[in-house]
Amino acid sequence: MSVDHHRRSLLKALLSASTLAIVATPALSQKISAEQGRLRVNLAGRQRMLTQRMAKAVAFIRAGTFPEKMGEQLMKARQLFDETLDGFMTGEGSTGIERERAVGVRFALEEVIDEWALVSGDVDAIAASGTVTDAQLDNVMAREGTLLSLSNKAVKMLEEIYGDTSMSMSMATAIDFTGRQRMLTQKMSKELALIQIAYKPEENRELLAATVTLFNDTLMTLKDFAENFGIAPPPTPEAAAKLAEIAAIWQEQQPLVETVVAGGMLDATQMQQYLERSEMLLVESNAAVTLYQNA
Repeated sequence: MSVDHHRRSLLKALLSASTLAIVATPALSQKISAEQGRLRVNLAGRQRMLTQRMAKAVAFIRAGTFPEKMGEQLMKARQLFDETLDGFMTGEGSTGIERERAVGVRFALEEVIDEWALVSGDVDAIAASGTVTDAQLDNVMAREGTLLSLSNKAVKMLEEIYGDTSMSMSMATAIDFTGRQRMLTQKMSKELALIQIAYKPEENRELLAATVTLFNDTLMTLKDFAENFGIAPPPTPEAAAKLAEIAAIWQEQQPLVETVVAGGMLDATQMQQYLERSEMLLVESNAAVTLYQNA
């Protein structure tokens, strides 16, 4: 694929309203270390993933697919989401984040907190009961996209602030994009599960196709074209090797996803294979972000 063709494809995906939020100009940021700046961009990006991991777990619980395992995932994701929000707002907890003082970021996080309050009760009830009612499913799926957009808004603000003061903008963007891959693994799983239970199947099939394209284009960019887009290339041989490992897992996973995009369904064996690889992609994508953060 040529760089020009790849650039057009990537920019179209990056501007998708489902994955990007408009960024307001932040104000009154604090001076922090490069280590703290990278940690903030990483963990704020992880919040995006957690919104989708929770929604994915709800969809699979509704489908009756590994409900106990998905219930555990749901509760752990819920607890980590709360803990990370608290870390940004107060500086307390085990996340290692110092209290965020940038006014724009705090306002964005308050929006996340307000939206989260409208759905967290249903998440707790689902995790406790192991079942999902129609009303709970509708509320979770109505809110998770807004939570994702608001969480992404906070990431972009942090990237803008600390990409200017604590690290290069190219590294801030690389951490953002590498971290976003975590979210996309969970987003495509959520969309696949919703298709399996016939919840707005055509809409979710279109969303799944777009998520697959964005994951694939971003992976190619990080591996092979980063500097063409002002993104820091893999900072160490270990980071480059980790991206290659992710690409190898994705090469095995993509045909299963494309089957669903094309209108098919996964049988029980294929679903188990899909979910195992999805967790592998998540784990290795998270490892890649850590390698960028600590470089």
